[in-house]
Amino acid sequence: MVQDSITIVFGALVKPIGDQLRDQSIKLTPEKIERFEKIAHAITMLFLNGMIPVSARDNARKKLMKQISNEIHKSSPVGA
Repeated sequence: MVQDSITIVFGALVKPIGDQLRDQSIKLTPEKIERFEKIAHAITMLFLNGMIPVSARDNARKKLMKQISNEIHKSSPVGA
């Protein structure tokens, strides 16, 4: 069953996305988790190195969260 809300914290010193999802009993394939973690890391590195402003970082993280949410809902069994 998919939870009504999913909480993921992004940033340099947070738990990996895969751990955060497991803590909420959410399962995705290792390949999808790795992809999302690489994207989150890239966003953080671009921001920390002054290559993107806060607004671009926040927009990118919102888009990433939407992709993660869509993937979770897509991988959940219907009627679960």
